[in-house]
Amino acid sequence: MPVISPLFTLRCSVITLAALTYPVAHAAQTPRSIEAEQITKYQFEIPSQALGDALQAFARASRQQLSFDSAVVSGRTSTALLGEFTAEEAIRRLLEGSGLEFRRGSQGVWLIAPERREESAEGRNSARIQLEEIVVTGTNIRGATEVAAPSITVTREDLDKTGYSSIEGLLDDLPQNFAAISFDGAQALESASRVAQRNGVDRASGIDLRGLGAESTLTLVNGTRRAGSIDGRVVDVSVIPLSAIERVEIVTGGRSAIYGSDAVAGVVNLVTRRSFEGAETQVVYGSPTGFGGGEKLQLSQIAGTSGARGSIVAAYDYQRDEPLDLVDTGLVMSPNALGTFTRRLDLIPDMTRHSGFLSGRIAATDRIELYGDVLYANKEFESITRTFRTGSPADTTDATSGTSKQLGGSLGMKADLPGQWQLNLSGTTSFAKNDFTEAFDYHTPTLSLVSVQNWFREAKMTSLSSVASGPLGTFGAVTPQMAIGVERRDESFYFTADGDLIRDSERRVNSAFAEVLVPLVSDGGVGLRRLELSVAGRYDDYEDVGSTFNPQLGVIWGVSDQVTVRGAYSTAFRAPSLFEQTGFAYGLLTMRPDPAVPGGLSPMLELTGTNSQLGPEEAETWSLGLDYQPSFAPSFKASLSYFEIEYEDRLDSPAFSFTERETALINESRFPGLVIRNPSAAQVTQFLNSITDLGLSIDPNVTTPFDPNSQDLLTVFPNLVLFDDRADNIATETLRGLDLSIDGSRVTGIGTLSFGLNATYTLEHERNVTPTSPTFSLINQVGKPMDFRLRASFGWTRAAYGAYAQINYLDGYENAMSAAHPKMDSWTTVDLTLRFDGSRVANTGWLNGFSAALSISNLLDTDPPEFYGSYYGLRYDSTNANPLGRNASLRLVKRW
Repeated sequence: MPVISPLFTLRCSVITLAALTYPVAHAAQTPRSIEAEQITKYQFEIPSQALGDALQAFARASRQQLSFDSAVVSGRTSTALLGEFTAEEAIRRLLEGSGLEFRRGSQGVWLIAPERREESAEGRNSARIQLEEIVVTGTNIRGATEVAAPSITVTREDLDKTGYSSIEGLLDDLPQNFAAISFDGAQALESASRVAQRNGVDRASGIDLRGLGAESTLTLVNGTRRAGSIDGRVVDVSVIPLSAIERVEIVTGGRSAIYGSDAVAGVVNLVTRRSFEGAETQVVYGSPTGFGGGEKLQLSQIAGTSGARGSIVAAYDYQRDEPLDLVDTGLVMSPNALGTFTRRLDLIPDMTRHSGFLSGRIAATDRIELYGDVLYANKEFESITRTFRTGSPADTTDATSGTSKQLGGSLGMKADLPGQWQLNLSGTTSFAKNDFTEAFDYHTPTLSLVSVQNWFREAKMTSLSSVASGPLGTFGAVTPQMAIGVERRDESFYFTADGDLIRDSERRVNSAFAEVLVPLVSDGGVGLRRLELSVAGRYDDYEDVGSTFNPQLGVIWGVSDQVTVRGAYSTAFRAPSLFEQTGFAYGLLTMRPDPAVPGGLSPMLELTGTNSQLGPEEAETWSLGLDYQPSFAPSFKASLSYFEIEYEDRLDSPAFSFTERETALINESRFPGLVIRNPSAAQVTQFLNSITDLGLSIDPNVTTPFDPNSQDLLTVFPNLVLFDDRADNIATETLRGLDLSIDGSRVTGIGTLSFGLNATYTLEHERNVTPTSPTFSLINQVGKPMDFRLRASFGWTRAAYGAYAQINYLDGYENAMSAAHPKMDSWTTVDLTLRFDGSRVANTGWLNGFSAALSISNLLDTDPPEFYGSYYGLRYDSTNANPLGRNASLRLVKRW
C-alpha cells in the first residue's frame, strides 16, 4: 500500500490553509466591551445549514462565546447569513423560525434555549434551568470561558459529523493520548506498562495523556471523580453511552490546584446531557472487512423532556461484540521465540455491555436548583487463548470470563446568594467491580496441570464538596472573580483470590482550595488589548501519605484582536493508589540474558510488586501558547503550545515492562543498587522473606531442577543475581513538547469546506531510575509513545450531504528487540465518513429527524508496521497500531 509521507501531508496542509484563509471580506475588529459590541459589525458568510454548525461558524467569525445544548439545536436548520451584522442581529437571524431564543449571560456568554411563552415565576425558573452558565474544565470560576493551559473541546456536533460510535474511539485518535489502555493494549506483553498488562482481564479503555501513565490523567464525569477499573486506577470510559455525551473537554498540563491528585498530565471531563427534548434512536453496526469476527452491534436510545421547572434525560446503550481471533489477522508468528505455536488469541473478547444513564435538574425556587445523575454499566466478557508446544500431549488453554459492573451517581444543589455569588453543594458516590474466573489447562512435554482461579476486585469512592463562587467587588474598572471550596473524599479497594483476602484498604482525603481570576485589562489598545491573571491553590491531606499544597498561575495576554498569548505554571502530584500503597511482592526465578558471564545467561530472582512505604509523586508543569485568529479570515484559528512536565519521586517499577525486565542485566547501569551480583545468604533470605501473596514462581526457561521446599536457592544457583523491581518512588522524569492545532472553514460555491489539524511533537521524554543512574528515553520505541503524531481532517457540507476525511500519521521509531530489523516504519491511515441529514430535505415525514453516516476507518487497508523480535509472536506494536485493517460501520439515527 502507498504510504503518505509527512512532507506530503504538510504540503497539503499549507495548500488547504492558503485556500481557507484567502480573504473573502474584511471583518470588523473583535469587540472590546459590551457597549462596543452593540454597534460593532462583523462580516458573515454562513449558508443555510444545520443550526449547530451555523452557530459554531458564527462564534468563529465574531469571537463570541456561546452556550447551548446540542440536543436543543439538533434537527433544526439555520437561515442563511450573508453580509455585515452586529452579534445580536446575527444570532437573531440565525434563529429565525427555530423556536429558540437567546440572551446575554452575566459573563458575556450568549445563551441559547427554547422560547419562553410567559414570564411567570415558573418561566423564570425554567429559563434558569435552560440557560445555565457553564463552568469550563480546568477552573472553578463560574462564567470563565477559557483557561490559560492548552485545551481541546469536542462537541456533540463534532461527534455526529465524524462518525464515532464510542468515546474510546474518539480518544484513541487524539494525538495527545497514548492508547495503551485499550481493548488490545494488554497484548503488548513485552513492552506495555504493568497497568496495561493487567487490563487483560478488565478490558477497560482509559486515557493516558502524554504517555505518562493512565494514573497521571484525571478522568471526570460532569466534573466529578468516579471509581476506577484495573485495580481502581483507571476510569473505564468505554461504559459511558455515547448518546449521553454532550461534549468532551480536555485540558493538558497540571491541574492539581483545582482537582487534586492525578491531574499531572491533564484532565478529561466527559460532560453529559442535562436536558433533551423528545427521543432519539440510534443503531450502529460495524465490522472489519478483511476477515471474520470483530462485528459490533450497538443500540442506543435517549429520551428527555423539559418543563417549566426542570428537565430529565434517560439514555440506554446496548453493545454486542463478536470475538476476533488475532491469529486470523495474520499478525501472529508461530512458533514464537519461546517455541510456542499460537492456535487462538482473542484480541476482541466475546462481550455484551449494557449501560444506562439518568440525569435531571429542577428549579426548587427562583434561586435554588437541584440536579443529579446516575450511570450504571454491566459488561460480560469471555476470551480464550490456546497455544501448543512441540511434544506436549495437548494444547494449553487459558479461558477467562467475567463481569465488570459500575455504578456512580451525584446529587447537588446550586443556590444563588446575594452579590451575584453562588453556592454549589454536591455529593458523589461510585463503585467499580470486577469478578472473573480464569481456567488454565497447561501442558508441556514434561508437565500437565489444570487450575481454576476466581478473582474479585472492587473500588469505591465517595466525596462531598462545597464551592462558592462570585465577584469580589469592583476596583476601578476591574472586577475579580473568586471560587473557594472544601472537599472530603473516601476511597477503598478490596481484592480477593479464590476467597482469600489479598487487599482491603481505605483512606480519607480532606481538601481546601481557592481560585481568583483578575481581568486586569479588558479594553486596551494594540499591544495590550486584554490581560487576565488567574491564581489558584489547593491543600490536600491524605491520612496515609501526608499532606501537599499545590499552587497554579495562569496568564492570558491579548496582544491584539488577532493574537493571544497564554502561559500557565503549576505544581501537581499523584498519590499512590490503594492497590500500590498496601505493599506486596511476587517472586520469579528466571534466566535472563547477561553479557557479563560465559554463556550469556544468568539465573535471576526478581521481586515485583510495590514497596510498603510510598510517597506521592510531585511534578512541575509549564505551558506557553500562542493563538492566532486573523480578522480577514474569522473562521480560521491556529494555536501553538509548548509544554513541559518535570517529575520527581516518580512512582513506578524500575523495569516497567517485560522488555525492561528481560534486558535488566544488559542495561544494568540503569538500576544501581537494585541489581545485586554475588549476593550473600542473608540477602537471598531477605528477598525470599519479602515475597507475599502468590509466593515464588519458577519460569519454564529454568531447566535446572529446583524444589524451593527442600533445596537452598543459593546452593543450586551459586551465580544467582537478585533484582529488586518493586515499584517505588524512583528518581526523575522529564517531558517537553509542542502541540499544534489549526481549524478553519470557508463558504464556497460548492458548499462549506473545512480543515482541521491536531499534531503533537515530543521533544524529549527521559527518565532516571535513581539519582545516579544514566538517563534513557521513553519515546520512539516499541510499546512507548512516538515523538510525532498528527491527525488532519477535511470536510465538505452542502445542504443534506457531508463528507469528512481524516489522515492519521504516526512517525517511525526504533525496534530494540531485533538487531536485524532495528526500525519500525511510519504509519499513515485514512478515515472517511459520509453523512446524510434528512431534516435538510424534509421538515415532515420519516426524513425529518433522520440521519445516516457511513464510516470507514483505515480506508486504504494499510497494514500496521511489521514488528520483529516479539517473544510472544505479535507482528505489530499493539500500543501504537490497530490490527483490524479496514473497518466499516453504518450509523442510523432517528429523532422522534
